[in-house]
Amino acid sequence: LYRGSSRGFVAFLNKFRADIFDTVAANWTAAGKTFEQNPKDYKALARFLNIATGRGPLEFGKVDLTKWGPVLNAAFFSPRLLTSRFALPFEFVATTPEVRKLMARDLAAFATTALGIMTVLRAAGAEVESDPRSSDFGKVRFGDTRIDFLGGYSQISRFVAQEITGEAKTVSAGEIKDAARGDVIRRFIRSKLAPVASELTD
Repeated sequence: LYRGSSRGFVAFLNKFRADIFDTVAANWTAAGKTFEQNPKDYKALARFLNIATGRGPLEFGKVDLTKWGPVLNAAFFSPRLLTSRFALPFEFVATTPEVRKLMARDLAAFATTALGIMTVLRAAGAEVESDPRSSDFGKVRFGDTRIDFLGGYSQISRFVAQEITGEAKTVSAGEIKDAARGDVIRRFIRSKLAPVASELTD
């Protein structure tokens, strides 16, 4: 059952990525930008689509952890999804100018849509946390129900903000307290562990 579900999920995402790539590539070809003339743009597009859809890299400079993928999957919950969240801003700087335009457009649309939804819901009476030091940052709250419209980027933003400031905002009282940077790192890693690794840690 689990293997079938996993195959279906992976097949859907692979087709989703391929369909978007084909659409952009067709537009480029129609405009006279062929693969033979601009192979870097096409390869950069494929890399961006992988990162944007949660399939981040496992290569970091000269360190290649790809062969350790099964071990990382056993230890962490979706390690490629985690690396994709950190890799996206670096990819924006390192990619080709043509793909950077696509990234800027997509990121602007993502941010505008998320902020627009949160603004409307706040006006309707929902609570929206705007302080990145809080674990509720970027989440819309109705009573005990929380909805994250930032697709996991709120966790990365909170981690970075707490590491930079050395402070954290409590959810219950809204107080600003000192946060040891080592503890912030440990809690972040702990939150990304896979179920079995998490149980062993407990």
